[in-house]
Amino acid sequence: MFNGLRRLLTVVLTISLSGTVRATTDSSYRELEQAYYHRHYQLLARKIQELPSKDVRVEILEVALAVATEQENKEAQLEALIKRHSNSAQVRYFAGKLWYQIKEQSSLLNKLGLVDKSNDNFIVAAKLEPDNPQYLVEAAKAIAVTSGFWGCGK
Repeated sequence: MFNGLRRLLTVVLTISLSGTVRATTDSSYRELEQAYYHRHYQLLARKIQELPSKDVRVEILEVALAVATEQENKEAQLEALIKRHSNSAQVRYFAGKLWYQIKEQSSLLNKLGLVDKSNDNFIVAAKLEPDNPQYLVEAAKAIAVTSGFWGCGK
């Protein structure tokens, strides 16, 4: 009886502690996301540096920060993120958005290749997660652009 009670208590504590850690992680991520969307880039950079470990969502925000602040190595960071998480629909979707943002920052000569990179990532995201309507909409737009159906630009 005592061993069973101890085992049950251990399981309950483990579950509750993992829930607390998850809630803390989600709360921390929301703070980072808010800093990004409110363009508090210095605060975001500092908070990212303070993190002991980074999950994929934080890695995406880190690259988004590099793109938003037009860092020299933003394209290399984005390519590295895609390479590390090539089978992540979430990464591919945000990579599409970030390549498009880089296109907006670029000179006329670089724009066409960046549109292709953006479109390719939207299409891959939809293939990896075909039940996600957000990914499907962006993939449909990308296919329309690449086929010439939607004019010459995105």
